[in-house]
Amino acid sequence: MKGGHLAIAVDLAGVEYADSTMIGILISTFKSLNQSKGMICLYNVGSELHEFFRQTVLDRLIEVCKDEQTALRLLADRARSRRKGLRRLFS
Repeated sequence: MKGGHLAIAVDLAGVEYADSTMIGILISTFKSLNQSKGMICLYNVGSELHEFFRQTVLDRLIEVCKDEQTALRLLADRARSRRKGLRRLFS
């Protein structure tokens, strides 16, 4: 995405476990977004799934938030801070 910020918030409410396909999709999405300076954020993650992300260190790559509002605020804050950084760099 030229000149924009790509961000995806994924609602995992009701998801009890992650199989290899889901993990592969999340990692692939992270890689694609990261190359474009974007990010992915998960929210409404159950305690067992959140523990899985913590144990596998995926929570260091992919942000995990408690709810949609927190996830959207995080994504907006990151986009804002990137724009400020660019302004300082070129001013």
